[in-house]
Amino acid sequence: MAKTGKLGRSVALVGAGMSKFGAFKEKSSRDLYVEAFQEMKASVDKGLDPNDIQAIYVGCFAGELFESQGHIAPIVTEWVGLVPRPATRVEDACASGGVALRQGILAIASGLYDIVLVSGVEKMNNLPTDRVTDALAAPILDHRHAADLAVGQQPPGADRLAGVIEGDRMDALGVQVVQFDPGGHVLLADENAEADRSRDRLRLLPAHDLDLDHNAKV
Repeated sequence: MAKTGKLGRSVALVGAGMSKFGAFKEKSSRDLYVEAFQEMKASVDKGLDPNDIQAIYVGCFAGELFESQGHIAPIVTEWVGLVPRPATRVEDACASGGVALRQGILAIASGLYDIVLVSGVEKMNNLPTDRVTDALAAPILDHRHAADLAVGQQPPGADRLAGVIEGDRMDALGVQVVQFDPGGHVLLADENAEADRSRDRLRLLPAHDLDLDHNAKV
């Protein structure tokens, strides 16, 4: 059994903030970041001296595609007056902000820092809808599987599936896709499953066991 790790010390979330929801053509992700930062500062019960912040973790999926803006972590760090503290960008598609939070927790639990700033920022409405769709499709599959995108596979389904199942490939394997299970599995039935799809004829296949080029390990 894999060893279960424990945090080296307790970590607490002491403040939180966000920018206003809406379509703000005149604002950049940097502007929205500053708004969230100011609200976060105001939310801390006993006040916060920004000079106490020791490091910054920024979740951002595709600033290069949405705004032609890379290097976002150092840029927003400068805009909130925290240079020269170390600033790290985390990219993990729709989970970017959550993974940034994880990195901040681990940094404190390890004893490396006592106070860190964790954040997520993305601004998509600078582009027309078709180009936003293309950008959102970027994490799904590489260009070898462009046909998968043509049939409409997009997040959030791809976040659960971690890959795309094409109907013709599954038919060739004698496998019928029944439904996608929210737990990150693909719910499959063999081609001879009864119409009522009774549970004893269904099998859960972890997404990482799918080989989309060759076969499915059922």
